[in-house]
Amino acid sequence: MQQSGFQFQFVPDLVVHYRLRQKLRGLYRQSWNWGEEQALLRRLYKRPISKIALVKDSAAVLANVLRLVTVSSRAKLAGWVHNTAWYVGNLQGNAKYYLLGRFDETQYVVSGKMLRPSV
Repeated sequence: MQQSGFQFQFVPDLVVHYRLRQKLRGLYRQSWNWGEEQALLRRLYKRPISKIALVKDSAAVLANVLRLVTVSSRAKLAGWVHNTAWYVGNLQGNAKYYLLGRFDETQYVVSGKMLRPSV
């Protein structure tokens, strides 16, 4: 939107509503998709990722997996699932769009407008 000329302003009272999935499988999938889309957005807007960042992200996944033993309630388990899934999705997206080169810009941009990929 900013590239189209829209101006954004900071609104301190702004409230954003979003819905997390109720079941852990759905929450995992939603969070994984958010992580992968983060990598796609970084690639679309030509923000490179360093190998150091990939190593740090991999370490974050491992550290989060090890935290599973500290989970003591359903709410903490949901947080753990969300974080783990986001990290895994982001790592997979980085591998997909950067390391494996599976990125075709023509799939996402037509006449200067962003499109969602066709699945």
